Amino acid sequence: MTPLQLQILIHYAYSAEDYRQGDFSATAVREAIDLFKQPVFPAGDSFDAIFNMFNATPSIFCNLLEPSTADRQQAGMCYQLSARGRMYVEALLKVPLPMLAWKMPEQKAA
Repeated sequence: MTPLQLQILIHYAYSAEDYRQGDFSATAVREAIDLFKQPVFPAGDSFDAIFNMFNATPSIFCNLLEPSTADRQQAGMCYQLSARGRMYVEALLKVPLPMLAWKMPEQKAA
């Protein structure tokens, strides 16, 4: 997962606005949002289409965003985190930050 993708998910978890105020014109942003709103299992697709999608796209990133509810759309929001996206962000926030620790090199006993 790229830093941009992390930033987008965390933004939707804690902000009441769309990412970049709804300006998704940057290619990397558009690709990330398209990836996150992609369904895990596309309805009506054949087994081959689903198999090819999983080979091209890690399914863990699918269905993390969904279209906004009607009241949020009136406020100008296009997307919001899905339940799956909220759980994913919560799991990410539980990962401890790496800590620098100084250790003496291991020496073999003579």
